[in-house]
Amino acid sequence: MSLEKLSPEVLQLILRFAHPSAHFSFALTSKTLYENSLNILERHRAADQKYAITSDIKPLNTIPDLLRSAYGSGADGIEAWHVRELEIWQDRSLWEEWTECDISTDGKISYQRDSSITSPFSLGEQRKILYNSPWGEALFLEGNEELFASAQREIRSGRDGFLKMLLIAGLPRLETLKFVKDGKERPASFIWLSKAMRQSIKTGIWPPGLQSLRKVYAGIAVDPESEGLAVPRGGIELARLLRLPNIEEIYFCDLDMVFPEYFDPELYERDPSHPEAGTKYDKMDYDDYWEMAEILAQRKTSTVKKLILDRVASFDNDAREIILGAPKSLESFVVRGIKNFRPTYDHPHTRFNQFLTIVTALSKHQNRSLRDLVVYEKEHIDGDPRHHLYSPPELKNFNHLQIVSVCLEDMIPTPTWTPNTTWSREVSLNRNDPNYPSLVQKFIEAFPTSISALAFCSTQASVSYTANKLDYLEDGLIAMIKSGTYTSLTDIYIDDLELHSLEPRTAVAFRKAIRVGLERGVKIHTLTNTQLSNHKQPVFPVMPDKYYLETGPFEFRSPKQVFNPLSGSWVKRSCHGCGACQACTRAYTQDAWTNFKAAEARSYD
Repeated sequence: MSLEKLSPEVLQLILRFAHPSAHFSFALTSKTLYENSLNILERHRAADQKYAITSDIKPLNTIPDLLRSAYGSGADGIEAWHVRELEIWQDRSLWEEWTECDISTDGKISYQRDSSITSPFSLGEQRKILYNSPWGEALFLEGNEELFASAQREIRSGRDGFLKMLLIAGLPRLETLKFVKDGKERPASFIWLSKAMRQSIKTGIWPPGLQSLRKVYAGIAVDPESEGLAVPRGGIELARLLRLPNIEEIYFCDLDMVFPEYFDPELYERDPSHPEAGTKYDKMDYDDYWEMAEILAQRKTSTVKKLILDRVASFDNDAREIILGAPKSLESFVVRGIKNFRPTYDHPHTRFNQFLTIVTALSKHQNRSLRDLVVYEKEHIDGDPRHHLYSPPELKNFNHLQIVSVCLEDMIPTPTWTPNTTWSREVSLNRNDPNYPSLVQKFIEAFPTSISALAFCSTQASVSYTANKLDYLEDGLIAMIKSGTYTSLTDIYIDDLELHSLEPRTAVAFRKAIRVGLERGVKIHTLTNTQLSNHKQPVFPVMPDKYYLETGPFEFRSPKQVFNPLSGSWVKRSCHGCGACQACTRAYTQDAWTNFKAAEARSYD
């Protein structure tokens, strides 16, 4: 029997119980079926417009309806089907707090309580959420009475963490999930999500929302005050995110993972108060570490392509090996040190060190796929006792590396240590020294030939860059560019070294290198290079910030802001060599600026 011969009422019933993905194909079958599908196609259009990118800013307008749509109470699931991106802004602890978020332009988040608000779910719906939803009791709560009781209390009281986790799990085409950083704790929904991922890893059963996820951003800061607050730990959550079946990009803020050296698990089990047993934080770190080692025991199992670690306080060496060995083919690794850190008793670490082991682990596990190796806020990251970050020859094993951060101090030759604990003679950077050409030659051999962009960061300490050092760096850059070795190289960013000198310099640095670069299509970005734009189109990976959030009030970035490839953030536009501001006069004398401007003018004649 032809579908066209069925009554409109029967056709509407078929559409109601058909999967949302079938509605459009159904409508294209014939004119009669199209005309009977107009109402449901209009619902698709309205749902896509309203829910494609949604959030919890107005929780009563989104969460209940989407939960009903995802778990069967909403008839055909059209609304849940159209959610592609979900943004979590703030936790609620009571039903009366389910009011609209007030988000100021400076990032402050607040809400007003309304005592008239009660649960939007009937008792029957509450029971269905707990007992009948495929991803409620069956997946996350089965066999765990304490967890089940906690979920019951949350639903009754209005605490939204469990409900948001269920929503995330039930959205069949959810691709992007963003959590806003608010205070010192991770969002309750993120904590529940971590528990859900743990259970899925154990059972091998992944709900549709977790199967479809491609990008997760955990901890996007919108408020400068909350940005500086330390969120404890996070290593185990990161490990669980890496096991999402189809994950491609992870941004993870506030990583603090230390394996406790002085923790005795057996003694702690017998007597937690024993002074040699360790603390409860040691036990948490110990348990997290071994769970992480277990769930990422198999190398090359994660589908992640881009891993961004922001505000890294500590990252245990063994954990680095496990985390960086998990991806099948990692393409981009970005790490940013902590700026404006406020330590607490249980979160005392302030500096990420031993970065060389990161490079070693990446070279071992990701050398065939890695394209970006980027460090931001280098002044808050250390390499090892011999390197500020790492020695550039460590990169030679990477086959396709394109975008790289390197510390300038690691490019400058230093005295070498010998086994009898004496130092060799001081390395001469004088252009007249017979060994000088061989030192410059090292720039040509320092990097993989595939690189396209370099950022030379510095220690930002009280380092005085002598004229010889600046000459050496310039000669090295010129040798790199002229050699023809780096045919894909287009951009070189150099930290404002001139600002590190104790006295204003009498001659502008890097003038010859800039000219040679322009002749060969390589842009060298320096303090004085006025020929270049202010990085309006970033070459380096951009760290997520408040403008990544589609549902907030932050619509447009100020045109006065430009991307800083050394910090990874957007900053106020630099003068780029005006010669009159405080920064310029601190870098060079007035005579130096006058001569530079005159020479620059002649170059245009």
